[in-house]
Amino acid sequence: MMVHTTGRTDLADPLNLSRFFLGELFPTLCKVIYLDADVLVLGDVEELWNSTLVEGHTAAFVPSGRSMDGFFSRALKLRVNIKKYNFFNAGVLVADLNAWRRQQISKACMYWVYENARERLYDGGSQGPLNLVFGEKYQYLPQSWNMLVWKFKNTSASPKILHYSGVKKPYGPYHVQLSEKW
Repeated sequence: MMVHTTGRTDLADPLNLSRFFLGELFPTLCKVIYLDADVLVLGDVEELWNSTLVEGHTAAFVPSGRSMDGFFSRALKLRVNIKKYNFFNAGVLVADLNAWRRQQISKACMYWVYENARERLYDGGSQGPLNLVFGEKYQYLPQSWNMLVWKFKNTSASPKILHYSGVKKPYGPYHVQLSEKW
């Protein structure tokens, strides 16, 4: 199966899709906090754990503040009305696993992975399927719970989780902002 990733082979790694299967991986758990491997936890995640998901929402993410419009292909835009959606980054998520299993989120995400293998609809590994499945039906988390490093320099916010999203990682050959915290 082909995963379209704009040249980033790390996004094609099967482990990048593992977050789709949280309900199956943890069949006895009711709730989970998922963190990407490239995040630095600076705050107490107990606060995140104790947050309550609004009824009817299966997961909570930090919205990126930008439209998904530029992330998806013209072919996908003909199939799904995505202009209204606010793109989120799935590097930090809180999920109600009972609802995740009941709504078959894993199956819905894999549908989009297979569709993308047939025809390039989006780039970015697991971001596309999760954004397509949840659309606007997710609870917003404050930005401090998934502060993207490149956004951090433009804000006075105090991040609780710092996310080194993208190619440049603090553990790689690059010098990236705040790598000394890593």
